[in-house]
Amino acid sequence: MKDDARIGTVLDGRYRIVEPLSKGGMGIIYRAERIPVGRPVAIKFLHALFASHPEARVRFERETRALSKLAHPHCVSIVVAAVDCDSPAANQAVRVTLKLCSPTWLTQPPTT
Repeated sequence: MKDDARIGTVLDGRYRIVEPLSKGGMGIIYRAERIPVGRPVAIKFLHALFASHPEARVRFERETRALSKLAHPHCVSIVVAAVDCDSPAANQAVRVTLKLCSPTWLTQPPTT
């Protein structure tokens, strides 16, 4: 994740990518901030290999739609989903912007 071209990039004039948080088999998640309010968010990108693969994109979009319908303390809220056709990092960057949760959120029971 060193020398990552996405760090510092501004998406849609609204989100500045700050740092990578995690990398998995299908994609990478970054910490970002909502400009100009500075609200932290997480942005998940599909790896370029999967972003250019129609079946992987359909699966990602289906999972995004399913997650957007859930409202539960143990589910992360989706802010926006997008496909960047003019992305310099890949031919098409498929991404979803999520509410950024602290690591303690995963270990503590929800408050009601």
